[in-house]
This record gives sequence, structure tokens and C-alpha cells, in this order.
Amino acid sequence: MFDLREQRCNVKFCVKLGKMFTETFQLLKEAYGGVALSRPQSYEWFTRFESGRESIEEDHRPERPSTLTDDTHLQKILCV
Repeated sequence: MFDLREQRCNVKFCVKLGKMFTETFQLLKEAYGGVALSRPQSYEWFTRFESGRESIEEDHRPERPSTLTDDTHLQKILCV
């Protein structure tokens, strides 16, 4: 299994070297072939690192929307 963090680290490295996005993406495709980050994903990480981001870790996001369990709020929604 490939590691996306490794690819993000390589994107960060290219940004620090002053590489342009097109060259960075080409290098990713050469190195990782069919398992390389997609162009939109690569560009997103490239711009994040250009803007000063240091972490290669994904931002935390909830795995699914929270569910409503409070009866008070449920009653308000059902009455609308």
C-alpha cells in the first residue's frame, strides 16, 4: 500500500526547492505512476505548502455528520 503522507512530503520538498506545480506533478507521476496523487489533490497540497503550511497530515474532519439526539431540538425541527 502506498503512503499519501510520503507524496505530500515530496510535494512540500518541491515547494521548498522553488519548483513550479507542473514540474512537481510530473515528478510525482514519474515516481508513483498510477498511485500518484491526482492533479487536483496535488495542486491543493502544493498551494497549502506555498502558503506556509508545514504539516503533511490531513486536517481532522468528522467521518460522518453528527446525528441529532436531543429531544428539544428534534421537536423544534418537527414543528417547523
